[in-house]
Amino acid sequence: MKRNLHARNKEELIAVAQMIRNQMGKVAEINYLENEEEKQEEAFWPVSLCYLLCDNLPLPDGGVQRKADVKKVRNICNEALSAAPPSFRTNILLNIRPEEFNANVRKATGKDAFIRLDDKKHCYLFFLDVIIEYLKQLPTDEEGNLLNIGTALLGTIVDGQNRVSGLMEAGATDSRYYFKRFAANVKCDQTRQQTAKDAYDTNEPQRQPSRDAALAMGFAAQALSPEEAHAYILATELSKNGPLKGIFAPYEKGQKKPVSMAAMCALVMKWLRDEEKCSRQNEKSMSEQVNSINDYLAAWAECYPEAWWTGRQNHILCKAQGLNIIFGVYPQMYEYLAVKNGVRARFSKWDYENAVKDCFFHYDGHSEYRMILMNELSDQYGSVPFDWSSGPLKEKSSGSGINTMKALLRARICRVEAMLLPDSDDLVDEDEDEESGY
Repeated sequence: MKRNLHARNKEELIAVAQMIRNQMGKVAEINYLENEEEKQEEAFWPVSLCYLLCDNLPLPDGGVQRKADVKKVRNICNEALSAAPPSFRTNILLNIRPEEFNANVRKATGKDAFIRLDDKKHCYLFFLDVIIEYLKQLPTDEEGNLLNIGTALLGTIVDGQNRVSGLMEAGATDSRYYFKRFAANVKCDQTRQQTAKDAYDTNEPQRQPSRDAALAMGFAAQALSPEEAHAYILATELSKNGPLKGIFAPYEKGQKKPVSMAAMCALVMKWLRDEEKCSRQNEKSMSEQVNSINDYLAAWAECYPEAWWTGRQNHILCKAQGLNIIFGVYPQMYEYLAVKNGVRARFSKWDYENAVKDCFFHYDGHSEYRMILMNELSDQYGSVPFDWSSGPLKEKSSGSGINTMKALLRARICRVEAMLLPDSDDLVDEDEDEESGY
């Protein structure tokens, strides 16, 4: 069935409810935390349950405000099904009307749609058989879409329509996405005016929730994927000791670090994937993974001590863009060492340090190493040392700039690696010689 992004189709909702019942049982449980300061609840909702119980923000004329964007929905779906699932900077925002919804369901079925437990467990228990019975009685238009948008269901998606719709589209290909949980800020029984104001305020950049806070909450609620949870634990260990200490840390209210925990977790996940491809070893212990990452980064720190230790504020190496670049060239650095040493292994800090020097320094033949110049990476730069100074690399702080720098460093590593291989001009093709008569 083709999904109408701006409505809720009755038959589709019944099918979704039955799918949830088959997966979660007759009772769907949603745990929540009370946030008195913000006058809201915070919970992790499965995508399909959110889609089932919450519609789009209504307008007085029966239309919907803040319609889902077809292009954004398609992009979110494609990203979800790619090798790098999407992460979201903000929580979705819901406005629910629990008492009104239960009254409507009781009127139609004589039963409660859910109960709310305000004890230590703090959860909603939704009775799916009752909800299915209720849905079957709701009036629709000629196309089968629910009438009375904004009142027929439990609540409204104030912000996050694209995410919910995009992941529902992804679920049609990979059913796991129907039950992916994401963080939601939930407010109760707000007026339409209050809800509309929340929709506006949520999209003001200065009001966006911290990604680190959402990540910490997701880890605490065990709502992260296994890969995300592993990366979170690994990043936490990396923050305690080693070259990354002081550069980032797990979320703590009011704390500011040069690199966010969310950015670091993304880099760690990338490293884990790259490491498995490079070394072809995927059974390393947590401590071995921590040591491997620390060795790799310590090598860069040893080669660029001013950029890493004494002059961080004037260099990008220990900022998000610098770490993004050196994590991004890890596969090429590993491949260089594999060719140089003739073996794929767990390389040491000393190995990586020599690799950095081989690729980005000139050796005088005795004991001195001199940094390569920026114009040795690209003609667009002048003859200043490539030392990670903020000045020459200032314009490379954007996403495209970071990708450009990664491409330049990768090309440099590949050129140096090529020098380790036999000169292709010295290789003789016997068939070619015979044809030429020599």
